[in-house]
Amino acid sequence: MHLGECGLRLLPSYSVQDHPEGWGYSQFCNHYQRWLGVQDPVLRMEYAAGERMFVDFSGDKMNLVDRLTGEITTAEIFVSVLGASGMLYVEATRGQDLKSWLLAHVRALSSMVALAASASRTTSRLGSPKPVGTTPTSTPATSTWHAATTP
Repeated sequence: MHLGECGLRLLPSYSVQDHPEGWGYSQFCNHYQRWLGVQDPVLRMEYAAGERMFVDFSGDKMNLVDRLTGEITTAEIFVSVLGASGMLYVEATRGQDLKSWLLAHVRALSSMVALAASASRTTSRLGSPKPVGTTPTSTPATSTWHAATTP
């Protein structure tokens, strides 16, 4: 059994099957709530702009329907996220083969570079220490992102 496939309501029943002398549902919930109270599930990681891009297939598949023929095709979902900005790129691919993997990377990088190039052209002036047309923020990457995404 994978924990992602089981809710809190079912977990104690699986445990009792393996350990009949174990906790019942109410006792399990009591211990679980006590354990949960001491957890700090927040993971904060900071990255310099352009330092990391996280990529993977989502694991879930998606059905695509051809409007003309009605044919249903299964697609894999490629996901890419920039570490510093959290900018997301998602693409449906034919599969998880090497060609799909590499082409999805190329398109993800191209879209992110296009945005960065667009932002630098609209916010910088040669010899100017500040971005033009934006409100200065804590980091140059943040002000560039703000300028690129604000109409």
